[in-house]
Amino acid sequence: MSSNKLYRTGVQEDARRTTSGDDSGFLARFGKEKIKVGIIFGGQSVEHEVSLWSAQNVMHACFGAGHEVEMIYVDKNGEWNGSSDFVDLFFLTVPAELAEKIKTIEVGKVSVLPGNGLWLGESKLELDVVFPVIHGTGGEDGVLQGCLEMAGLPYVGCGVLASAIGMDKVVTKVLAQQVGIPVAKYLVATATMQPKFLDVEKELGLPVFVKPASLGSSVGVTKVKNEEEFVMAVSKALEFDTKVLIEEAVIGREIECGVLEDGELRVSGVGEVATTHDFYSYEAKYLDEKGVTISLPAVIPDDAKTLIQHYALILAKTIGVQGLSRVDFFYSDKGEVILNEINTLPGFTALSMWPMLWKHEGYSDVQIVNALLRSA
Repeated sequence: MSSNKLYRTGVQEDARRTTSGDDSGFLARFGKEKIKVGIIFGGQSVEHEVSLWSAQNVMHACFGAGHEVEMIYVDKNGEWNGSSDFVDLFFLTVPAELAEKIKTIEVGKVSVLPGNGLWLGESKLELDVVFPVIHGTGGEDGVLQGCLEMAGLPYVGCGVLASAIGMDKVVTKVLAQQVGIPVAKYLVATATMQPKFLDVEKELGLPVFVKPASLGSSVGVTKVKNEEEFVMAVSKALEFDTKVLIEEAVIGREIECGVLEDGELRVSGVGEVATTHDFYSYEAKYLDEKGVTISLPAVIPDDAKTLIQHYALILAKTIGVQGLSRVDFFYSDKGEVILNEINTLPGFTALSMWPMLWKHEGYSDVQIVNALLRSA
């Protein structure tokens, strides 16, 4: 990519609240003044570049908190790479150039030794905590978490089961319905089992959204208004996943709420995402300078805010969230609160809603990072 919009915030804010987060005793538990954080980033998913941008911000926050950092890059072939030059690269390079410049770094191969951590060549990486920052397939779906469990390393964020559930939008909807959280009406398609367009139109109305069941950042999502678009959209979604979600279009606003484990699971206030595009697409999120406006707090009735926070916490506890998550809702034109999805490893880019929500609550980058490292 030749450009991105990671320098723009587009945030409308009011007075910030403060947090009483206390880091006393945190470092003492490691028996040292600072801890060694291994940041794993990149990955094979279509969100590879987003992961690089997130990792850069996480690295800055870790250094700001006084910790040491080891950066482990998972390239698009799935190989794990280590280099002392990664830190300098991420300090000196603007986000738009990271994907190209990282290819110029001379690396050694990192391996997972079950029960004995991560190794760079024949040297063990002495890590206290791992901070996964791989979004999407292979990093957010429980696969990476399973590797870290096998390695015997504590890590930030959700475990294997919660990660796998949160990644699958269909399974998330089923569990949400079981605990009384409203979801949009939906159907499911696979390569060998696809509903007829007339049935989709009858069940869900038009337009509908067609999306891969297990991807993030709106990758592979299409808004469908007719049969020709439907056929193409399902085919496109199947390029990214074996299961496709077909969902009714909810007329309303997109409202998001953050979950953070700081002693206990806490929920943030709510923010609104508005886009000039037809919907909140990958292009709107990351490529169009004027594609998105984020409002903090969201201007919706207090009872709707309270309900969104309640549902966010209930869903997080239901699937077993640890560390962090972002829960997305629709606030419909009829005043209904409807779950969209949960993201168990939300972005940390300069435009990502999750860190914005917690900064709005009064958390600094240092407090956010330390809360996550404590939870690990």
